[in-house]
Amino acid sequence: MSRPDDYDGDGTCDLQDEFDDSPIVFFYPVDKLVLTVGEEMEPLDPLIAPTSGGIMFFTVVPDMPKGLILDNETGVISGTPTEGYRHILVEYSHTFTASNSQWSFSYRVDFDIFPPLVYVNDTDGDGWWDEEELECNTDPDDNASFPEDIDMDGICSHKDEDDDGDKIGDLIDAFPKDPTAWDDTDNDSRPDELTCRFLTDSANCSFVLEEDFDDDNDGWLDLNETSCGTDPKDNMSVPEDDDGDGVCNLLEEYVPNTVRILWICCFPLLLLLLMLLWLLNPFSVDEEEIMDPEPEYTYTEREWQGGSGEYDDPFVLRPVKGVRPGSFAESHELIKVSNITPRLSCDFTDMSAERNGSRFSMRPIKSTNRGEIEFRLQFRDDDNTTETTVFEGLIRLGKATVYFLWDVEVEVIRDTPEEVLAKRNANRIEREAKKKAAELERGAAKRAADAEVEAKKKAREAEREAKEKLEEIENAAAKRAIEAERKAAEAERRAAELEEEARKKAAELEKEAEKEAEQARKEAEELEEAEQEARRESERREAELAEKKRREVEEEEAAARALLRKKAEERRAAEEAARIEKEEEERAARLEREAEERLAEERRAEARKKAEEEAEKQRIAVEAQEKLRKKAIERKRQKDEREKEMMASREKAERRTRELEKSLDGRRKGQPADD
Repeated sequence: MSRPDDYDGDGTCDLQDEFDDSPIVFFYPVDKLVLTVGEEMEPLDPLIAPTSGGIMFFTVVPDMPKGLILDNETGVISGTPTEGYRHILVEYSHTFTASNSQWSFSYRVDFDIFPPLVYVNDTDGDGWWDEEELECNTDPDDNASFPEDIDMDGICSHKDEDDDGDKIGDLIDAFPKDPTAWDDTDNDSRPDELTCRFLTDSANCSFVLEEDFDDDNDGWLDLNETSCGTDPKDNMSVPEDDDGDGVCNLLEEYVPNTVRILWICCFPLLLLLLMLLWLLNPFSVDEEEIMDPEPEYTYTEREWQGGSGEYDDPFVLRPVKGVRPGSFAESHELIKVSNITPRLSCDFTDMSAERNGSRFSMRPIKSTNRGEIEFRLQFRDDDNTTETTVFEGLIRLGKATVYFLWDVEVEVIRDTPEEVLAKRNANRIEREAKKKAAELERGAAKRAADAEVEAKKKAREAEREAKEKLEEIENAAAKRAIEAERKAAEAERRAAELEEEARKKAAELEKEAEKEAEQARKEAEELEEAEQEARRESERREAELAEKKRREVEEEEAAARALLRKKAEERRAAEEAARIEKEEEERAARLEREAEERLAEERRAEARKKAEEEAEKQRIAVEAQEKLRKKAIERKRQKDEREKEMMASREKAERRTRELEKSLDGRRKGQPADD
């Protein structure tokens, strides 16, 4: 059955198909762009592999940083950034995808866009600009108040998303203030690993934390789990140990000699397969296209001390001092070089090796598939240094391309390293204690002043209310006393009137008749008794009114005292409520911290899951590409074999035709003439 060739499998035969829909392979020569706001970037073109299929369009996720554009037809990145852009928690920021009607291929590129340099004042001369100190919540006029910067990256811990500089964001870093550790699988406050790699002073490396040798806390040491083929960070992955002797079954099993012989036979085949893959590498680069490190593509996050990177003007690095004899040190600067041929081996050469010996020697490093290397210069002293010496290293990177000048002082002192370390730790602890004490003292003073002001305000308010109440009580008592005096005067006046009337009546009775004298005297006596009774009644009423007034005053005074006691109880209740509210706030803050820790753990797990999924996708894409490439090679081989068979058949037919013609000619020549 004959069918037309369709190399790319898009349903259109090769003779009519003008577009190749085969699998796509491309990459960008630089996958980390470091740009500055307001400065136009050099256009970045994608490199497409020779075996790649055609590309219809390019896309990017997420959107490009503001000011930068992607040409959807050519994949060229260009433009002038208008806003800063930087990230910490993921390795790459943008994913670029090329697609055709059947296939797509993705490549990731990272963007770091920094704001332009602005020179501002440093009023207190502590090395931090006033604007930075205000952003970092410190006093720009006090040189004793300066921002905390654990990793010495120029970004204070108040703003830094990675305080300790260990390349792990604080949200997913179990030890955000310690650069020697970052992961704690079993949450036992002991790190899974300890390293001096991210210390700012690696010459004096010491660990405050204790390393956890059983990361998942399943009772098996990490080294044993690795040897037994289980995951040392998963407490559900435990080695099998049937006899319970502490040695897993895998290490106790007997390996037959046939297995070893089989491995010896398979190893050369694997080696040949790897060599074949290397020869078929689509990214191979010709010798004349090799790009070594260049000064213009060499940079560090902190500025160089000087130099341009040439032999007569090398990059000057910050000197390192106080290195102990026989110890090692790394440069403060993290040096990055881009625009290099991928997988190129870059050598380090000390041009002053005759005087320095092998102290500045470093192993070659190979660039990534992005054409980038990242390193710190290293210094390792030998035991022959007996006096304090400054070693000046002129280090060349690559083949006569980039030069660095780095001074390292080896200090010989009498104190032992433990004593020096103890002194430095003591000084650091003292500084931190003073700083915390000052902060606590300021906070306590502020709280005490606020409480005193509030107490005085409440006391003045209570005193004013008490005075007003007391004045009201006194005014009411005075009014009642005046009313009582008026009533008493009225009673006395009435009694006087009655007395005067009685006297007049007695005089009239005396004038009338003597016989009525006795009766008049009796009436006078009765009247006198009545007057006395009236007088006694008036006195009694006055006493009752005075007693009533006294009781009312006492009751009002008791009410005032009760009101004051009530105010005092309310104040104590308010203080108790404030204390309870403070405890609730502390409890809420603790719960919020626990929630943030759980959220950080979930984000860490999600990040790991996404990384695994992305790696699996890349692996599947590579496997699919390899299968397609092998399939194309097999098709081409079969096609060549068919062409060879057809050629052989045609040659065989031609030979057979010639033989038949010769046979016919011979027969004609041998036939009689009359025939």
